[in-house]
Amino acid sequence: MKKILTLCLLLTTAFASHAQQPKADCDCPKPIEGKFVQIEIMVENQDLGYKKAIMEMSCADKIKDSREIIKEKVNCMWEKYYAEFGCNSTGFLIAKGNILKYAVNQNFEFFIDGMVKDFGININKKDPADGQTLLDFTQDEINRYRGNKDYIDKHKELLRIYKHLKNDLKAKHAIEL
Repeated sequence: MKKILTLCLLLTTAFASHAQQPKADCDCPKPIEGKFVQIEIMVENQDLGYKKAIMEMSCADKIKDSREIIKEKVNCMWEKYYAEFGCNSTGFLIAKGNILKYAVNQNFEFFIDGMVKDFGININKKDPADGQTLLDFTQDEINRYRGNKDYIDKHKELLRIYKHLKNDLKAKHAIEL
């Protein structure tokens, strides 16, 4: 009987210690300035290599780190340097506007989906550049293109993106936060 109890205790301890994953540290050094611009260029070019670049910026290792640890590391970096992900590209109306808004501007929805689905980032943040969320920006863009016969397709695309952000990714307006 003692052997069975001992075995049960050992198994319980083994399972409990295995289930506890280490927490990701948030001590990754600040990415060098050019890295933020590199991500902006990747969004502009709709380059799917952004995932690798984001992981490098976060000190995440696809081989060593679990999926959960990668998410934690990327989230930590994203929260810590959110304001650094500001874009100043031609045709983008918000000076230093967040890269997620720039992705909408560039019709690179895969960037937003990847950042949310693969890395679990929070898209419901107010951008320091204008105090608005991603959903607010998309709504403003819809209004800007509404009624312009030269941009009917752009307006329809923005409506589709808005619905996707709101319904699938649970994006919110600033007044909802």
